[in-house]
Amino acid sequence: MIKYKIAFCITFFLSMVATSQTLLLLTETNGWNHKTKEASLELFTALANENQYQLQHTDSSETNITKANLKKVAILILANTTANIFTQKEENLVQNFVENGGAIFGIHAASDTEYDWLWYQNAISAHFTTHAPDGERSGRIIIEDRSHPAVKVFSDTNNITEEWYSFNQSPRDKVTVLASVVENSYLSSPDEMGLFDKKMAMGDHPIIWHKKVGKGIVYYTALGHNPDNYLKPYFKNHILASLNWIIAEQNK
Repeated sequence: MIKYKIAFCITFFLSMVATSQTLLLLTETNGWNHKTKEASLELFTALANENQYQLQHTDSSETNITKANLKKVAILILANTTANIFTQKEENLVQNFVENGGAIFGIHAASDTEYDWLWYQNAISAHFTTHAPDGERSGRIIIEDRSHPAVKVFSDTNNITEEWYSFNQSPRDKVTVLASVVENSYLSSPDEMGLFDKKMAMGDHPIIWHKKVGKGIVYYTALGHNPDNYLKPYFKNHILASLNWIIAEQNK
């Protein structure tokens, strides 16, 4: 009997470990398509294989955003999702998932997602408003928490070519900011106008942050516009360190 109990406990423990490290990659778009689906899938497949994560991928929330499936998931990754992608039922499931210990990891256009869902807007803490009309520009990042593994891959002296998002507000008073962008490193003037004839300068311009939502975590990086960057070591290491940090926080 003791042997069977030990075997049961070991099996249960292993199943919990596997469950706690399952990633759900969602690449659904109902607005602008960044053409990063293949790059995202390639990156996360490689990271999962190299780091013993289980990976699910879908272009449609209805196939994987279910009560049963979310019980298996540690992190829901919104990789350049746009516009409204969830039904009201799915919204309720995602909210319950996060508030009970799950995590959302939003990449780039995840801040251009679900404008009409108040819980999500409060969770992500800022939404996209504009970017440079010519798209990508070289800009310099300020590292605000050098102890955090997710931003150790960056240097204050290195410029990154990115489509720098501006947001409706600085989320600083609602989140823990890990990095910001130096606006005068990519803007010609504080009054330069961006897409949709909106001002790009914010003054305070965070680009990587996280916050607690209930028992869970919402983590966001504004990087990830260009699929070519997904092959670069700085981006791969940033994403991996972010995933590892989220999992470590969940397992505390």
